[in-house]
Amino acid sequence: MYKFKNQLFPSHFDVFFTSVKETHNYNTRLSSRMTYALPITRTNYGIFNIRCHGAKIWNAISDNIKLLSLKQFKQEGISLC
Repeated sequence: MYKFKNQLFPSHFDVFFTSVKETHNYNTRLSSRMTYALPITRTNYGIFNIRCHGAKIWNAISDNIKLLSLKQFKQEGISLC
């Protein structure tokens, strides 16, 4: 998710996630927090799909960790485990 947010993936991954900013025409609390909209799912396959699970985990991370460099982000992730 970090690499997706910072556009470090190839361009064909651009459609995997939708930010909350893109879903509304007005400002909301979540749109200012660098969060992604959760897709509607009806099955366990959908719930554990990377599009849903990745966005859910990313939204749970605090904002100050999201702003770190990639190296610091990886180190912080190891210390959280």
